Amino acid sequence: MIFETVAELKLATLTAGQLVSTKGYTASGDGDAADYIVRTSQAVDGVKDHALANGNVALLQEATAAYVSYQAASGPISDVQTALRELSLHVKDYGAVGDGVTDDTAALLAACASGEVLYFGGAADNYRITAALAITLTADLHWTSDGATITVDSAASIQRAVDITGAGFDVNIQGKLTIDCDRKAFSGAYIYNNTSFADLNISQLYVRDCHRATTAFTGGDGIWVRGAWDKVALIDIDIRNVTMATGAGVLSSQGITGITVSSAGIGLAPQQVDITRVHIDGVYSEDPTYQYDQDGLRIFTEEDIVGEPRLFEGSFLISGGDINNCGGRSIKSQMEHGVIDGVKFSRNSTEVPEIVGNRLMPDIDFQVGGGIVSNCEFRYSSSTPDEVINMSGSRQLAKYSHGTKVVNVNVSISGSGNLDRFCSVGPREQDRFSVDISNVDITGSDTLVYFVGISGSNVNPDVECYVNIENIRCAISNSASSAFVWRTSSADVAVYASGRNLVKTVGAATANFSGATNAGDFTSVLEGNNVRVA
Repeated sequence: MIFETVAELKLATLTAGQLVSTKGYTASGDGDAADYIVRTSQAVDGVKDHALANGNVALLQEATAAYVSYQAASGPISDVQTALRELSLHVKDYGAVGDGVTDDTAALLAACASGEVLYFGGAADNYRITAALAITLTADLHWTSDGATITVDSAASIQRAVDITGAGFDVNIQGKLTIDCDRKAFSGAYIYNNTSFADLNISQLYVRDCHRATTAFTGGDGIWVRGAWDKVALIDIDIRNVTMATGAGVLSSQGITGITVSSAGIGLAPQQVDITRVHIDGVYSEDPTYQYDQDGLRIFTEEDIVGEPRLFEGSFLISGGDINNCGGRSIKSQMEHGVIDGVKFSRNSTEVPEIVGNRLMPDIDFQVGGGIVSNCEFRYSSSTPDEVINMSGSRQLAKYSHGTKVVNVNVSISGSGNLDRFCSVGPREQDRFSVDISNVDITGSDTLVYFVGISGSNVNPDVECYVNIENIRCAISNSASSAFVWRTSSADVAVYASGRNLVKTVGAATANFSGATNAGDFTSVLEGNNVRVA
């Protein structure tokens, strides 16, 4: 929170633990910008430290190497993590031991309840907890760690290891901090903002071995961020081994996810989600025959407001990192627009034998809205999805289903595997939607029935689909493959398709550009007649 002057700061009602700043002493920009931490009532000098309206005090943070200053013109500068550590209290100040043996639950709960900036220590610190760290925020949350671990050691499975609920408070966690659920907690961290919008920033939070053991609780997530967030920033998050016991899934309702970012009802939805250099490995059911609700990332926002379409007025960016060995989808989106750039995807049944054969779910599923997939790699070893990218979900609302753009994508399949199609698109309620795909290389698939499939039902009989594909190479071994662009049993979808530089290699006997299984408008334009078998 930033104030213009010290006089304005002194009129504020602030809670212990908050970090606040002023742009000047007597006037904004007068050269005396400063940072303060709020503490409970104590004597102050009235020059550097100031009494606040509610009796708490704002203590000046002296300029040091860890100082975070706010300049009137340029805003915040310097290393936030270092500054938070300098300002923090160690959780051991509240009685935590961190030896991996002592039950530190009560001490950590006391530390969290203080509202102070907390430091969890380094790699030698392992805090054993036997119940959830359930926290109701009364101030912004600031945690920092240099490698500490929180390990769940409960007698029976608990719903969440860390359970944070706030009402309009920012959440800042700067790691490395590991939550080791040890298969004794359904979820690692649950962070819920249930009222006015706030910001969430988390870096280097590692979660290990979440296990959805039964249907007793909802959820099963490495990290679940829920509710009213202006901005969600997740940086260098590392999630490994989120598993589900046989019989613990509830079809289309309860399952497991590496990271979930979701709404909490009408008007309580994340607006902007940025996920950078994420690493997720192993999200799967221990029953290899169960293929539902086991996703790497799920990103949802709100759908309706007082019965009116308010379709997913939010966006996300996933940049860099890798998502591996998800039994369902790697990414499932229900937002207005998303960008997935520079991410590597893989499925390897040698590493996770529970994920075998052809899987029913697409790897990237734009259930609503649209998006861009660029500069991504997909590696499938012995386990292959039916399709790589899907934009034909059954949920159809009137706005923001713009279309899909895919550029610079490489798909490699080793072992036996059938990729039924690269991309599926389906009509939504708007008048037109588009698919633009370029520079895609697919190798190793036994079968590719079609490259782009247009399918699904449609409530608007006048909808038009525009498809453009360029520079596509499909190395497949089955001669029964069909056309590059194919309309299946969709009714009343007028398709306008164009293509350029399309090649099928190896076993492909034919290389048709377009076709349809049903009557209706289908116009295709092939530049230079250059669909070919190489």
